[in-house]
Amino acid sequence: MIVLANHKGGVTKTTSTANLGATLAEAGRRVLIVDCDPQANLSEAFGWVEELPGERLEDLLANPAAAGRYTPPAALRPDVAPGLAWRERLRIIPSTDALADVAADLPVTGGPGYELRLREVLEPLREQFDLVLLDTPPGLGTLSGMAVLAADGLLIPALAVAALGMITMMLLGWPVAIFAGMVLFGAGFGVIESATFALLLYQQPEAKASALWNFAYDAGYGAGPAVFGLICVRTGYPAAFALTGALILAVVPAALRERKGSTASLGPVRAGR
Repeated sequence: MIVLANHKGGVTKTTSTANLGATLAEAGRRVLIVDCDPQANLSEAFGWVEELPGERLEDLLANPAAAGRYTPPAALRPDVAPGLAWRERLRIIPSTDALADVAADLPVTGGPGYELRLREVLEPLREQFDLVLLDTPPGLGTLSGMAVLAADGLLIPALAVAALGMITMMLLGWPVAIFAGMVLFGAGFGVIESATFALLLYQQPEAKASALWNFAYDAGYGAGPAVFGLICVRTGYPAAFALTGALILAVVPAALRERKGSTASLGPVRAGR
């Protein structure tokens, strides 16, 4: 289960979800794409306009027991490329703008553990598919948090990618290394932002999680450059980049311990496959 998440809009999350899903289905995989964005751009891209009958993601979140008897429809509408060989391998859980209201009410209607509601909905469907792709809204809200918590493995790969980006930038004599390092670090850092906020959502109420995350982010954003500058003065840029990468990697053992503890405490719904 893979989530495409970023706190910014317009960064091709929906386009990537649609194209990855279609490409993998064409290659023979059974793929489920899930529209977790109340803007419903992914749903509309496949012709799932609001007027069409059928259950949507908001219906399943409001009544997760229904997911056990729910069969996701083919993503492509029957009148679109009816002879396409792989059309039945690509399925969708569409949404409408009503998803925003359901998500806003979940902390009250869902009670403790509401953050895992999306995982609970998708778990009965996992065995039917080789891959599940989750498209998320911009921002770091309830829906993005639930999608990140539903995903299989996110924080640890992101830490490794961010660290690799910093270490790559040690090679200042190679212009391509600077560009590649920035791209790698940016990709890892973007995922870390979403993943850490999702972990806070799991442990704290949404309002408190937002305040804690913003405070920590702003504090780190202010202190980080100052500390990096002091290191550079003493060691130069290559060593400073290497040390920063090593510090990021130092978090991995703690993340692994947290992942094992979370898996044990959440039972089979959280553990997944």
